Amino acid sequence: MIDHSVPALKARIADGGELRFGVVSASEGGVRLGPDTFAWDDVRDIEADDEGQLVVRGEGGARLASARLDDVPNAFLLAELAHARKRG
Repeated sequence: MIDHSVPALKARIADGGELRFGVVSASEGGVRLGPDTFAWDDVRDIEADDEGQLVVRGEGGARLASARLDDVPNAFLLAELAHARKRG
């Protein structure tokens, strides 16, 4: 499913769309969580931690933002989207 979904999600963003993952959204401008938007170039990783949080990490693994994993449906797709953007 992921192999087919990520290219379609990337295309929606490239066409100017915004993808909603509960409290997190993703667009060409980056990842938005609450009032904060993090440019894709500043996002090094998006992952789940041991405390049930989705964590947006920046340079050197710094925690930029987090949300309860329960509040981010399809978090695995958001993480794969971030990884795919880094790969090009």
